[in-house]
Amino acid sequence: MQKSISFLVAVLFATLMIDSVAALGAPGVNTEPDLVGTEIASITHDEVAEENQPWHFSIEVDGDAIANGTTVEAVTVQICVNQGICLSPTPMELSHQGNNWSGQTIPHWAECTFSEFECLSTYVNWKVTLNNSDGNISTIPETGFYTTWSTCWAYLTETGGDGCPKATVVEADDGFLPGFGIALTITSLFAAGIALRVQTHQRPIMQHSGSDDGSSCFSESRTLI
Repeated sequence: MQKSISFLVAVLFATLMIDSVAALGAPGVNTEPDLVGTEIASITHDEVAEENQPWHFSIEVDGDAIANGTTVEAVTVQICVNQGICLSPTPMELSHQGNNWSGQTIPHWAECTFSEFECLSTYVNWKVTLNNSDGNISTIPETGFYTTWSTCWAYLTETGGDGCPKATVVEADDGFLPGFGIALTITSLFAAGIALRVQTHQRPIMQHSGSDDGSSCFSESRTLI
């Protein structure tokens, strides 16, 4: 009986994970808004989120919307890391000039105590909040976030990016097959990554001091991890 329950739980968990990936989009592929019919003229940002380096973001509001009193209320960003945790969403500090608002965030979790690979950023979540002259608030997207992936990410059983730490090269000793150490290191990292993603079936949100935004990690997308 217990085995049957465990099997059903495993099947349910696998189904949830598949739904999460579908909602998030393909691992490693950025998600972007369709600006047609919105008050936003353009959005530009860095194509990848590099660990501990500024990630730049800029938004331009349509001229007619500006004339009607529309402004950018906030650009909210959230950092998720390879360990399986998303930090609390925080508002980006913005500068404003004419129709344009711009700012930056640094994908990095300074307090992380896990391994180097686990502490690296998986992606940056972001969303935009607009405010018009009537005080009406609109958010793009209405739920969840758009996503910019990092230069070294891990998601479920997949990894990617060209900025991952290099595996340690092990010298071949007598009786030790050349190359076996490297293969073992890579295999171990991969196995650890699989185990980690399976175990962290739901990403908790780590509260930062000074942040009162309690929104969930990537909302539905990462019931997520």
